[in-house]
Amino acid sequence: MKNQMMVTTATVAIGVVGSLFAAPASAICGAPDVVPKAMFASAMRATQLRATQQAKSLNAAVDKPAAANPHALEPGRAIVGMWKFQFISQGNLNLGIPDGAVLDAGFQTWHADGTELTNSGRPPATGNFCMGVWDYNRSGYRLNHFALGTNPDGSPAGVANLREHVTISRDGNSLSGEMSIDQYDLPGTVVLFHLDGTFSASRVPVD
Repeated sequence: MKNQMMVTTATVAIGVVGSLFAAPASAICGAPDVVPKAMFASAMRATQLRATQQAKSLNAAVDKPAAANPHALEPGRAIVGMWKFQFISQGNLNLGIPDGAVLDAGFQTWHADGTELTNSGRPPATGNFCMGVWDYNRSGYRLNHFALGTNPDGSPAGVANLREHVTISRDGNSLSGEMSIDQYDLPGTVVLFHLDGTFSASRVPVD
């Protein structure tokens, strides 16, 4: 029974991560209790390939060096602007996700009023825009971010809470730090699984 539960948990995690890159959204609605090892490994390889391709396409789309950050001398506002980001898995082997796998890639805008907007690599039909709030202290920037997910048929698929703790480079053009995701059930009361990873981003230049 314990092994069966572990497989179920891993299946949920892979389903949700896979949905970021157009994989079938089976994580919330009826994931099977037992997945053959060969099928599980194949799904993981496909998910990683889609994630890597997504990251490469984003890198190709924004290849100019960023201009000097106008807020570089204002630590609490230095993060304001648009960023190209990646979430990289770290410490999720218990869910069958290898270290170094790309969990998501996309764009973020951090606003001077303390709000944030993410355009995720998720398929638009499953909800790829989400919002957060941020603040600053001497240890860096903290983000508390929520995403409302939907299944391909339009039905709700639960809420995910993203947390980031990042610092900005001396030149103001790159971010790095840690991130975590808690995926909740539809009522929003039970955490289905928890993901940890690293966060990196580069500033998008104006021209």
